[in-house]
Amino acid sequence: MVNAPNLVGHLEYHSPTTDGSFSICAANGKGVFISKALYDSIPAEHRPSLNTSYKPNVDTLNAGIMTSIGTTFFPFILINKDTGERVRVILHALVLLNLFMSMFIGVTGGQIISTSAWGRNGPVFGFNFGQGDDDLMPKAERDAVQWSALVDTQ
Repeated sequence: MVNAPNLVGHLEYHSPTTDGSFSICAANGKGVFISKALYDSIPAEHRPSLNTSYKPNVDTLNAGIMTSIGTTFFPFILINKDTGERVRVILHALVLLNLFMSMFIGVTGGQIISTSAWGRNGPVFGFNFGQGDDDLMPKAERDAVQWSALVDTQ
């Protein structure tokens, strides 16, 4: 896992003292991981349940083995930086105690998210959720509109 954010996610429910935004790193690797700190930042009444029956350790290149506390179905919002359209995404994620990034999404194999092009402001991402081409719209329509610029980049 690397430590370079390139997307911004937004929590549906967050503390009133924050705007609910968090950093996401989409890079080489497999799986979806969130930090315990991000998980805990969701108010208890809205926090998704944590399945503690599956708690594998995760071996990373930079930090060695990281301990997980379970898995959750993690909802968040991505915002199209050009149109302001909001898209709700729910990913099954491992919750890690000391993840140095709020969220990591592996792009190896393009199973969930893939880098489809490089724009002036950095990578442009498309989503396929394991179905081959991006699921968000038909290929002809997607080719006509730069929909894959779905998320804020930093």
